Amino acid sequence: MVSAETVIHKRKGKNTMSKNKTPMTPEAAARIQSHEAKNNGGKVEKGSFTGRAQRAADHNQKQGK
Repeated sequence: MVSAETVIHKRKGKNTMSKNKTPMTPEAAARIQSHEAKNNGGKVEKGSFTGRAQRAADHNQKQGK
């Protein structure tokens, strides 16, 4: 399971697991993507946190989490 906290830690350059095991959901990833697009003229940057969040949500959904 890839949690939202794990994704955030990796973004900050830390490759550690958090004690918080809240999985990234498709709904949460959509909120993140919407926010980034609204703040960037409708665009989402390649390699951004948004992409990592979406991949984590997809992974969790495939795992049934």
